Amino acid sequence: MSETQKARTYYAEAAALDPDNVEGTYYHGWFQLQAGSLSDAEAAFQRIVGNAEQGNEIWRFWSRIGIGDIHQDRGDLAAALDEYRAASEMAKPMAEADPEWQRGLAIVYGAIGDILMRQGQFADALTYYRDKTEIAYRIVEADQESVLAQNDLAVAVLQLGKALELQDKREEALKAYQASVALFQRLITVDPENVHWQQSLSAPPAPSATRWRCWAGSTMRCSPTGLTSSSPNVWPRPTPTMPSSGIVFMCHARKLASCACGKAISTRR
Repeated sequence: MSETQKARTYYAEAAALDPDNVEGTYYHGWFQLQAGSLSDAEAAFQRIVGNAEQGNEIWRFWSRIGIGDIHQDRGDLAAALDEYRAASEMAKPMAEADPEWQRGLAIVYGAIGDILMRQGQFADALTYYRDKTEIAYRIVEADQESVLAQNDLAVAVLQLGKALELQDKREEALKAYQASVALFQRLITVDPENVHWQQSLSAPPAPSATRWRCWAGSTMRCSPTGLTSSSPNVWPRPTPTMPSSGIVFMCHARKLASCACGKAISTRR
């Protein structure tokens, strides 16, 4: 059993033993989503969204995005768009002061843009991609050593370029493509084995709503490590206490499950 499978098992155990632990429930939902268990993932995310306890705002935000991803996987783009927009409304007031929320807002703007592109609403999508790119530039300026921030910016500029091309803004699109290529090439010097960055240098075929749907759906789901949902080592969206690797995820999940088990035994007594 791989570390990923072990982590999924332990998070499921932790969520079952201590369903009020939003951290364990979130990761349980995310791993179920990656495994294709959409109903289990949705139940976990909905539980967090319904938890109004103060301090859980960041978990509710990412859970709303998770629910949006589930709707998207089911083909319900309208419902996905509703969830992403609800998440963006949560993030806007928080993003003014907190960099974590700024990145979250940029990510959800990109998710909204992707849906609008799939629906053929290219002009509206372009607005969201511009907003996402502006935030991504600000984050990089604040932390120029962050590989994650540079990855986010490279993806944002690439998305912007494709949206510009579909609006026949070819000169702007070319500049965006050139900027994105330069960013990805810089990232590749940091990690030459990163398949995602290598693939991102190859643009999809001539833009259209259908081709965008296939490309965006297979490559653009965000993760904190810069990997994609098509990668074998993709990890959940960022959170304040996010583990950073497969073995750490597995250990983190096992620790939560162990704590939850002890809590359950204590409660029975």
